[in-house]
Amino acid sequence: MDRWTLAEQTLEAVFNASVTLHQAGNLEQAAQGYRRVLAAVAHQPVVLGYLGMALAQAQHHEGAIPLLRRAARLAPDDAAIRSNLATSLTATGRKADARAEFRRATALAPSFCSPHFSGAFLAPNEERKVVELGRAAASDPGFVPALLALAIANDGLGRSAAAARWSRRASASTPQDGPVLLACIDHALAERDIERARLLARRALACGGEPAGAWFRLGGIAEKTGDIDGADRCYRHSLVLEPAFPASHVAQGSLELGIGRPRQAVNAYDRASASGGGPEAEGNRVFAMTFLDHADPQYVNRANRTWAAANGARASSGALRSRRSPRIRVGYVSPEFAKHGFLAHLFPALDNHDRTRIELFAYSQTPVFDAWSAEVRRRVDHWRDLTRLSLDDQAASIQGDGIDVLVNLTGYLAHHRLLFAHRIAPVQVAYINHVCTTGLPTIDARMTDPWLEPEAAPFLDPDERLVRLATGYLSYAPPPAPPVSALPALANGFLTFGVFNNIAKISGRAVEAWSEILSRIPRSRILIKGYGLSATRGRALLIDHFRQNGIDESRVELVGHVPGDQDNLATVARADIALDPFPFNGGMSTGECLWMGVPVVSLAGPSLVHRVGLTFLSRTGHSDLVAWTTKDYVDRAVALATDISALAERRGRMRERLSRSVLFDGASHTRELEAAFETLLNERRA
Repeated sequence: MDRWTLAEQTLEAVFNASVTLHQAGNLEQAAQGYRRVLAAVAHQPVVLGYLGMALAQAQHHEGAIPLLRRAARLAPDDAAIRSNLATSLTATGRKADARAEFRRATALAPSFCSPHFSGAFLAPNEERKVVELGRAAASDPGFVPALLALAIANDGLGRSAAAARWSRRASASTPQDGPVLLACIDHALAERDIERARLLARRALACGGEPAGAWFRLGGIAEKTGDIDGADRCYRHSLVLEPAFPASHVAQGSLELGIGRPRQAVNAYDRASASGGGPEAEGNRVFAMTFLDHADPQYVNRANRTWAAANGARASSGALRSRRSPRIRVGYVSPEFAKHGFLAHLFPALDNHDRTRIELFAYSQTPVFDAWSAEVRRRVDHWRDLTRLSLDDQAASIQGDGIDVLVNLTGYLAHHRLLFAHRIAPVQVAYINHVCTTGLPTIDARMTDPWLEPEAAPFLDPDERLVRLATGYLSYAPPPAPPVSALPALANGFLTFGVFNNIAKISGRAVEAWSEILSRIPRSRILIKGYGLSATRGRALLIDHFRQNGIDESRVELVGHVPGDQDNLATVARADIALDPFPFNGGMSTGECLWMGVPVVSLAGPSLVHRVGLTFLSRTGHSDLVAWTTKDYVDRAVALATDISALAERRGRMRERLSRSVLFDGASHTRELEAAFETLLNERRA
């Protein structure tokens, strides 16, 4: 188009006007102009390229690809056309073709940033991705997306120093750019560099670009430092600035749940969903519903099914087949392969799997790697870090390993089930950390037991397959702990009841029952420990509940976060009797109480979460501590408290008795678990 006839000069004007429209974002009008030019001059590669680019920017990639291919044939040395073609091929899932075009573009123009940057995300591995991103950054040292991507990629490879260096370059390149600063804050938080994150957040507020996002991140910083009150203020301020900011609604919901207000948490998650919060908001809402007093289990089941259907879950076609290796490949997946109490239930299985028949994989979605992560890795044959991968790439990694049985360990938050929404292993099961149905037709079975979910119970999901293990739905390996102490009441002269749970589990009915127990046992006190009690609102709400039930706050001791496992167990040991909350019972806390010699009185009811105490106590020989009515719950606690000598004797022999119980028999439990896996796998192979 460098030489025009008189008639073509009109076409040149149309083309130039179309480019102006294109640059202004008027893609449809620009495309119309490009087509007018091509109708008269059909083989102009520049015009074809511009039209293809306009269609691609309007997300009409299928229409863009043939135009860009024609342009590339007419102008084989034009790197920009090939880069745009590769972008559209990527968008339509033709990754191999896209990689080839990106390679051609970079070969034609080695200093052209765009194909290096876009092609990096199609690299076959993270190392190659870093190389391509490095070339993009070298081509354009001020291209901030490449700098941020290098920070994230290096972080994923464990190169913290390099990641920090690229993050600092990004923030230095645009020190007043709000979105860039927010991305740098996120990276600093991922690296647990709290001071740098706080500094960047203040800078973001000063530049005024993204104030709601900056306040949201200041809330996250406050939470990480244990300042729940400060986090509460920051999230609320973020929502004042931008009422439809979904991340702050999600964070506010989690905070409300943490301080014992599940109804308010559900409402916050509803607002997050309405603001575009996506699967995480809805997943959190479904989880929060299980804490509601008088929650209808079947309503919760339907909510999980609805969530699963909305997120693409579909029944397996049955076409996937195992690769039949000498050993069964079992993959455990969790976002909690770090310091987390549920590992006390996972370690018995990992330690007792028959490694002549079972090959173990751990798929970590955990953003940090700590000493507990190392313990998981030590117990398996293969460790895979999925943290930085998309769900599609996570699935590809697992399929590449030829897993036979894939185990979802952490489904209590629905969005952690997303990986399992499609068939990626012949057998997919749910085990340990679940509070209701998964809702997923692609989960072949959920491990449970006859105490937790008996046959024909009215609260069961009729569409979910359950495998009831006679040894229980999980086993328990107690943490290192101090010796069991003498009964505290003998030295104190008064009896101490203890509650050691997430305070979201503390319902109004539970506080009423505890208040009646305190009223019937003169001079008794109650010790309640929970992370949410580090918040002023959490403490005030609970004190007010007791006051409304006639209990003076001098008889209620509230303890927030207790750092250190030994100090935590020492706090548990201060109680003479533990009171299980309801309708959502304790789980890991019940095991800790029993191990420290503290009997737990539990109320069983009509849902999975209302029967956790039942399965723990029945399998440890303490079924006498299980009540079936609130009156019976109160009476059993009072009866225990009025016989101090019997209580002291029970405490003294509790640990030895536990050690001989089925709950602590990890070997038998794992044999039964393996048999369940094999049965399911044989069914799939048949």
